[in-house]
Amino acid sequence: MPSILLSNFLAKNTHPIHTSLYYHGPKGYTYNEWLAGRVACWGRTFRNVVLGQTEYDIVPETDDDAVFSVGLLPKTKKPWMAFLEHYSVFSNNLYYPPLRRASVLRHAQHMVGQKNCSRIVAYTDIARDGIRKYLGKKYAGKIDTLHPVIPDKKIKKIKHDVPTVLFIADHDFYGKGGKEVLRVADMVHEKYDAHFIIKCPVPKELYEQYKNKPGFTFIQHRISDEELEELYAKSDMYIFPLYTSSFGVYLEAKRASLPIITTTHFDIPEIVLHEKNGLNVDNPGNFWQPDFYDRWSTREKFIAEIKQKWQPKMVQGFYEAVVRLIEDTKLAKKLGAAGKKEVTSGRFSINERNKVLQRYYEEMLSR
Repeated sequence: MPSILLSNFLAKNTHPIHTSLYYHGPKGYTYNEWLAGRVACWGRTFRNVVLGQTEYDIVPETDDDAVFSVGLLPKTKKPWMAFLEHYSVFSNNLYYPPLRRASVLRHAQHMVGQKNCSRIVAYTDIARDGIRKYLGKKYAGKIDTLHPVIPDKKIKKIKHDVPTVLFIADHDFYGKGGKEVLRVADMVHEKYDAHFIIKCPVPKELYEQYKNKPGFTFIQHRISDEELEELYAKSDMYIFPLYTSSFGVYLEAKRASLPIITTTHFDIPEIVLHEKNGLNVDNPGNFWQPDFYDRWSTREKFIAEIKQKWQPKMVQGFYEAVVRLIEDTKLAKKLGAAGKKEVTSGRFSINERNKVLQRYYEEMLSR
């Protein structure tokens, strides 16, 4: 039976997208795992920022037949493919000028052009197009789309008295739109008896301002998967006015049959279909547009600007969307059911993902 080494940023039990690859991949293969440690992380940052190379992981010698790398290009003698979120992974996650360096581009092209590189798959079509544009037409044939998925699970609803809005972000309060969520909540509370669950570390000054206000629950520590599912079960909608990127939480919200209110940022309109399984609000601050790297040299500078500026039109749009779903429960259930179907049997299901992944594995192992 062919063996595939999954090279990951994170352990298989810490991220549902990675878990689905390890435990729910195509049948007929055995799967092993290699995790890049802290020293490896320092090494790839040094190679990127100092040596002018693309970010990559040096995968140790393995008896596995092929390598499937999640998050970065792998350096290995085995046949390999890589699963990438967007083209910025060719540079350090917090420092972007290397993307403009010709040496970084040439190195990325060299790695993708190797005979043992089978394919690069991106999370979404717009991410795929960005990688193709960055690497050039010569490499376009190797770059395709593979949607991340999570295992389906029945989430039994928990009864509650008032409309409940859920916001989850493990980190990056400002980049994920936490400040905007609090402002939307203030506006909603002026008219409705509603509850907002904020599962995210909140900056101290904002937490002190909001912690004793009615209509809020703040959870700032890590919780178990069971506790996380309970949050989804007791909520009526999921709100996510993010400026950066994300994917897994959208799948979790869909799995829990929650209608999603989010932005038009980057690839989100591919993940959340407006008026079909959620509502999309225009976001003027797009993190992954090409001009980002001309306007901000580091991620910290981008976040600093978000902290200083309000987006009143976007906040108003999110407020109106929340009110719409509070008042139209039939629409909320319809949108939530459509999202659930995508995880159960549609484009974000294990079965549909594995049909595509099976073909990619066969292609990779034929090299």
